[in-house]
Amino acid sequence: MTASLHALEDFARQIRGECHNRTPEYAQLQAFGEHLKKICLASNFDLSQFQLAGPGEEFMYPLSEDPAGGPSVYLVSDGVGVNTPPHDHRTWAVIVGLSGIEFHVFYHCADDHIRKVKECAVASGDVLVMTDSDIHAIDATRGIHPTWHVHLYGRSQARLPSFASRCYPTKE
Repeated sequence: MTASLHALEDFARQIRGECHNRTPEYAQLQAFGEHLKKICLASNFDLSQFQLAGPGEEFMYPLSEDPAGGPSVYLVSDGVGVNTPPHDHRTWAVIVGLSGIEFHVFYHCADDHIRKVKECAVASGDVLVMTDSDIHAIDATRGIHPTWHVHLYGRSQARLPSFASRCYPTKE
């Protein structure tokens, strides 16, 4: 295991202790994001052991997954052309960009209808914080290169409901 993976594992263990059975405040999530960014940028990740996503592909690699279902860290690569429908995570999330640009579209839900409220791009060194109630979609069709991002989720992906059950219909 490389030094960067050791640092991520130590950080994930610390987060698990701090967040045991509770949702952190937004300011604490921002602090997690800045610390995660520091680890990611200082450690100069060796991505050669992971496959970069090709056009239309998405890969998620567990870097520190909590067997009890708590906070977990993943390396994500989205290929050019990847889109996800509007969805929620049912948990908080912190994303740090390593390379490429991931475009996020955020929505507000009222009366079972969603409407777009903002967009943001996550590039190398950027931090995005999402609460458990945020609804977003990813649009990689605007990118010209695949992406690498580190995602810290409040719950292990293996413990979340199916992706389809967390998606919201859009009006065409």
